[in-house]
Amino acid sequence: MTLTPAPTAEATPARSWQSGPLYRKLLIPTDNSEMCHEGISWAIEFAREWEATLVGNHVYAARLHDDRFRQLEVGLPARFQTDEEITRQRKIHDKLIEQGLILISDSFLDVLNKRGEENNLKIERKLMEGIHFEQLAKDVNSGDYDLVVMGGHGIGQVKRSQLGSVTSRVARLITADMLVMKQKGRSLRGGRILVCVDSSAYCFVALRKALRLAQTFGATVHAVGAFDPFYHYAAFNNIRYVLSFQAGKVFKFEEQEELHNNIIDRGLKKVCEANLMRAEKVAKEEGVPLTSEVLVGKPFNKILEWCEKENPDLVVIGRWGAHHVEGGDMGSNTENLLRQCECNLLVVGAADARPFDIPTLEEYEEDPLEWDDDALKLILRAPPFAQAMAKASVEEYARKEGHSRITLDLLHGALMGILPPSAKHLMGLEAEDRKIAEARKSARSPIEEYVPHERAFPWTQDALDRVNNRVPAFVRPIAMLAMERYARERQLTEVTLDVTIEVAKRLGYAGDDGVQKSMPWTDEALVRLERVPKFERPMVREMVESLARDAGHSAINYELADEMLGKVRAMWEAQSDGAFGYFKGMGGNGGKEGS
Repeated sequence: MTLTPAPTAEATPARSWQSGPLYRKLLIPTDNSEMCHEGISWAIEFAREWEATLVGNHVYAARLHDDRFRQLEVGLPARFQTDEEITRQRKIHDKLIEQGLILISDSFLDVLNKRGEENNLKIERKLMEGIHFEQLAKDVNSGDYDLVVMGGHGIGQVKRSQLGSVTSRVARLITADMLVMKQKGRSLRGGRILVCVDSSAYCFVALRKALRLAQTFGATVHAVGAFDPFYHYAAFNNIRYVLSFQAGKVFKFEEQEELHNNIIDRGLKKVCEANLMRAEKVAKEEGVPLTSEVLVGKPFNKILEWCEKENPDLVVIGRWGAHHVEGGDMGSNTENLLRQCECNLLVVGAADARPFDIPTLEEYEEDPLEWDDDALKLILRAPPFAQAMAKASVEEYARKEGHSRITLDLLHGALMGILPPSAKHLMGLEAEDRKIAEARKSARSPIEEYVPHERAFPWTQDALDRVNNRVPAFVRPIAMLAMERYARERQLTEVTLDVTIEVAKRLGYAGDDGVQKSMPWTDEALVRLERVPKFERPMVREMVESLARDAGHSAINYELADEMLGKVRAMWEAQSDGAFGYFKGMGGNGGKEGS
């Protein structure tokens, strides 16, 4: 796997917050709401640790009230409709509103000032008139604030509110770090921090700040990376029957689909694991213990599920991710977490992030192997979009087999185990495939040739019942397609209940199950689980518990763990062969890791 190189540590410039205070100047917009007071508590803790300056700001909208009063004048009783009376009423209203709003604003800031005095901290005060989010964003962008602390909701919160309107708009208009408070009574001291990691420089700036917070407050850090191998099921199903015969030939639909399933999605998993290895390397350099975990499914959805289950004290995420483009205000995963996550959330601006923020990973980035010319010519027959990952998969296979050079025979053997039949035919690996393909062309009409393959597949009744009862209707067709493909790839004759459980769990459409509590494990069972590679361990544990729960068990001992791990291994056997060791260590009958 070839990944983006980064300069050496000696060439990496340090930022002021890496050697000095993490935050020097904090802005606290105040509205006397419950979450605002929670934010004040956290801001005071930060200020005490780093001797930071605290600035309180309240925006009042006198002009808005004035405009609205004039709109309401037409509804006044007749005795107030004369020009003289309207002028008099306007003067009274303007004076009351202007002075009244200033008094209220001062009172809000007095509360903040009192909290500062109790902690021997000086508070700077600001009053601004105008539209709330607009004036706050102007203040942030024209000042030198390191951090903005706001409540996730203000005084206008109702039952269905996901995020306060002022907080939502300010978040889109600034690039400074932003701490959004959503929970009461939480503290970072001895707490737990979740940091979200992808392949972008932004996330590694966020990671370093999360580690700094952990060092300062004695918190623990858990890193997660997520990838979605099921997106292509939806994408290819969406375009399957809209391509014309000629367009399907140009697009090479079936080859693209199967190559995505067999190579590219597995490559995404490797990239995800590499990102977490980088995170562990950074944490080790900083002297902070870090645990990590791969999540499989829609990233923001899987992160939300993790938060619902584990309830960390703080979630840290970069404002942007790997798909950032110039002009984007925030990444889609960040936006979804900002709205839906019920935990306190730190959005790290990282506007100054650069490629050198991504750490190198020499032990992972192995030198490419030597290739014979005829082997290199053959691999170049693969579609351009798949060549890099196909080449990396072949080299991984060769290293596992103890080879230092890729020959044509070695490549042929590797590709026969990696590629789907259609791709083997495309690359000319099997002469018999070409004969069969020619015969099929003469026996089929253009429409039949266009349809990739028959989709009908038998289902057991209990599998159908589970899907109909538990999978939401709007995703049921895609989920059923994924389940049929899963069964077909494992050479099953029908879709069984076990298949629906496994695929629904991975798609994130478990339906009415909700977030399950972890089952108790005996010490011997946990020792058995330790044989599974650590990146897969949390995911495999959930799979084992799901299978055990469906089998009617309430706890897991060594024998049950060994049995269920064997079932998990069987489910993944076909994919494991292609990924060269995927989920090794899950073999039943007490087998050792890698056996």
